[in-house]
Amino acid sequence: MTTNAEDSVPPVLVVGAGLAGLVAALTLVKNGIRVRIVEKNVEHRKGQRGAGIAPRSSELYHFLEVPEIERRMRQVPLVQTYHHGGVRPMETLSMFPPSEPDPSRPYQSYMLLGQDIMEGILREHLAKYGVDVEMGTELRTLKQHGAGVDVELVKPLGGEQEEKTSVEWVIGADGARGVVRKHLDVTFLGETRSESTMLVGDFRIKGLDGNHWHMWGTMASNFVAFRATTDMGPNGFVLFCSGKGIDAKKLSVDHEALFEWLRSVMERDDLAFEEVYWVSEFRPNIRMANRFSQGRVFITGGAAHVHSPSGGQGANSSVQDSFNLAWKLSLVIKGLSPPSLLNTYSEERVPVIAEMLKLTTHLLDKNIEADRVAQAKSWRRGEETYMLGVNYRGSRILVDDFGHESEGVGRNPYGDLNEDAVRAGDRAPDSPGLRLISGTSKPVKRLFDIFRPVHHTILVFTEDAEYISSVVSTVKGLPGRIARTVVVRPRNSEAASVHGADMEVGDGQGYAYRFYGVQGRTSRTIIVRPDGVVGAIIGEVEGVKKYFGLILSEEVLRYADLRV
Repeated sequence: MTTNAEDSVPPVLVVGAGLAGLVAALTLVKNGIRVRIVEKNVEHRKGQRGAGIAPRSSELYHFLEVPEIERRMRQVPLVQTYHHGGVRPMETLSMFPPSEPDPSRPYQSYMLLGQDIMEGILREHLAKYGVDVEMGTELRTLKQHGAGVDVELVKPLGGEQEEKTSVEWVIGADGARGVVRKHLDVTFLGETRSESTMLVGDFRIKGLDGNHWHMWGTMASNFVAFRATTDMGPNGFVLFCSGKGIDAKKLSVDHEALFEWLRSVMERDDLAFEEVYWVSEFRPNIRMANRFSQGRVFITGGAAHVHSPSGGQGANSSVQDSFNLAWKLSLVIKGLSPPSLLNTYSEERVPVIAEMLKLTTHLLDKNIEADRVAQAKSWRRGEETYMLGVNYRGSRILVDDFGHESEGVGRNPYGDLNEDAVRAGDRAPDSPGLRLISGTSKPVKRLFDIFRPVHHTILVFTEDAEYISSVVSTVKGLPGRIARTVVVRPRNSEAASVHGADMEVGDGQGYAYRFYGVQGRTSRTIIVRPDGVVGAIIGEVEGVKKYFGLILSEEVLRYADLRV
């Protein structure tokens, strides 16, 4: 049966309802863009899967106003390895380094929450906007043309039901084996690691303490790890294991054979495997597309890159892909920015993902090379896995009035957390201890209460009333509230308020001036993009025009009188 959609369709079709697709969709609908999400699976995926939440991802969920994830996420349990015999602990240590309190980084630790739980929370938020995931709906073909993309969808409703429709844009978040990337002229080069076959899954086990990430053996031979989790209730554990010469395909379906192999590696006959929620064969693929878009079609998350699970960077990178793309696409759909802005999605994300593949492959090799004694330490991770240093320095849509044009040369896209100075392209730091002076009835205690994916935030650091008025008058013509102007007064400032800014706050503890490098009575403007990245560091007000000249269309610039 074939039907042709006649009703008005949303401009964006999101293919795939994992974290990448859901975050892209939620960011778009918050920006007033209608979306449609299709998922080929008939039921929502079960399991912990990409459960790791890096501090940077925690920040993005905060900007998206999804507090349930923060409330439910939990600390990573201590790693515990075992001597031969499987019972006597060999070493117990933290996988992640302890973090010193830092007011610029409100999320100090790597956290965990099952991917199925996170996806459920995101679906609930989308439902508030009238958006539901269409399960059992598979994309078969797509064909781009000047004004949009023709797609063919199939639903197995008592026999295949085909739907042919056209949309303006397609976001492929359908994973490495998905359809979207295969319709684009992109490469997906890399390697498949075959040193050992791996299995992952969720179990309920009686007799194993629920306070550790238990590990037996070595990844060079046979290895079993069970991470305790409360997400599945009592006795819940997440399996990650590998073995030389095992028949992983058989073990994934023959649970008794799997239990027997697990006991042989763990040397534990006292444990009772009570339930298997799911288990699947896994083989590390290390690949990425050479670009993440073509015309009106984009790929994000696993559709654009796959890698070792070591380091827990995958799901986090997927979320950050979508966050980078969605605010730009929103501006283009609204007619406020030229389509050329969308080219910066690939330009900014490809170098980050290339560096991420290097990092996760290094961590995998480190695990494989470690003997039994060194196994625990091989799982130690550095602060780079927190992703707080990920940056877009060198991007062509940044402005820095202070001579950092060469930041893109030889830069590390994962950054250096030891740097003191914030540069254009860096993550915008938080600053607690703010004192609200005017502009909103909502509680505002820190900059992260202000940053949102629906607007740029123009931070004006000064006591100079003339400077404030100049910035406010420069951006007053911007349409659609795409920017909010926030005056940040120095600590103990007694200057009179200036009319016209959207908000005025006092830097009660001096953190904002310190973290953004504003000294003395200097006047400076910092523009924070909707994705929480510093887009511009400006001294003279002309720099505001220069930045928005890189973002907005010629028509909007003329309308807003922002042409340089």
